[in-house]
Amino acid sequence: MTNTILNNSLLNKADIDWLDKIHRKSKSDRSRTVAEISLKTFDIFCKDQGMERHSDKDTIYGYIPQMIEQFKVWYNPKPDPQKYVRPDINSICNVLDRFVGFMDIEHRDIIISTNKQKGKETFFKKKAPKTIQLYFSWIKIYLRSVHSIKIASEDVKELVTFPNQTKYQREALTLKQLKVIMDNSSSRRRCLYYILVSSGMRVGEALTLTPANIFLKENPVRVKLYAENTKTNEERETYLSAEAVEKVKPFLEGLKEDERIFKTTGNIVDDVSAEDRVFGYLREKLGYTEKYKGSVRYKIRIHGMRSYFHTKASQKHSTEYANALDGHTGYLEQYYNLTPEERAEKYKELEPELLIESVKVESDHTKDKIIDTLREDMDKMKDEMDRILKTPNRIVAQ
Repeated sequence: MTNTILNNSLLNKADIDWLDKIHRKSKSDRSRTVAEISLKTFDIFCKDQGMERHSDKDTIYGYIPQMIEQFKVWYNPKPDPQKYVRPDINSICNVLDRFVGFMDIEHRDIIISTNKQKGKETFFKKKAPKTIQLYFSWIKIYLRSVHSIKIASEDVKELVTFPNQTKYQREALTLKQLKVIMDNSSSRRRCLYYILVSSGMRVGEALTLTPANIFLKENPVRVKLYAENTKTNEERETYLSAEAVEKVKPFLEGLKEDERIFKTTGNIVDDVSAEDRVFGYLREKLGYTEKYKGSVRYKIRIHGMRSYFHTKASQKHSTEYANALDGHTGYLEQYYNLTPEERAEKYKELEPELLIESVKVESDHTKDKIIDTLREDMDKMKDEMDRILKTPNRIVAQ
């Protein structure tokens, strides 16, 4: 029988306070959202195990899974004060191990959501090894912070088995693929994609851009990203290629300084997910649906545009230079010690590597070479005909 999961778990006040605390500390919508998704995934597991949340609002904790109550009994078995009894960490870890195994399997009988208009249902999909570890980490923090159930890392290492993460060599986007993607995108999304390729921004960072972030009078055009809009909560600067600027300018017309170029809901996590979905439709249309072996990850992804920039910038100047512009890791302090003029000059040296429309792919070069060769052969034949026509007729002796 199909097990349908309601749209939202009934989070109690302690849960919500914990999520808000995460947001205050990280200043990141994404961190809060991932923590909440981890909680909901754990709820789905608990319901599958017959240990779902209470519906009695009068309970002291209000809407907590029966599984958590069981954890509390195992962790604090209320022993005789005269006799010490150790917490049953093994039982808790055994359940958490089942939680890991649950996420590592596809559950077609568990429906997460239903789209009535399209008549489509979304079932519980197998999670990637890295995602499983991330969700588990949040649940471990949740148990400690909200329910005072403290599990040592040594216990997890000994009692919980995580799926191995097979690492395959990533395949970079090619110039030819980028051209096809751009040619088949709407003007607004083409603008977004050119920004990603030429600046190295994350999708979420690009979606926060306003006219105030972009300095059109400078050459190259500089972009200033404010700390509250970056994943690392660090302010940084990057640039846009001349091609990207051409795509951006029409969308700046009529906008207020603080008005976003790309109309969004305001929830960046949801907006990034929406862009992922739209790019997924385009990927399907173009036939770029190949995945890495043994992985749920597609080879062609919207986030590959940032990787394209990082590769080009690293090859041209250094990995540290690329990190300074795309905000990855290991900021290059020397880069920010350069004068604005020196920084701009470095990007000018990099810019030709980031052009898309102005550069021909190898197949185009090959065609041009063939055409040039044919032209040369035709010119030689013409010269030979002219020479023959100008040569006097000679009588050949018998």
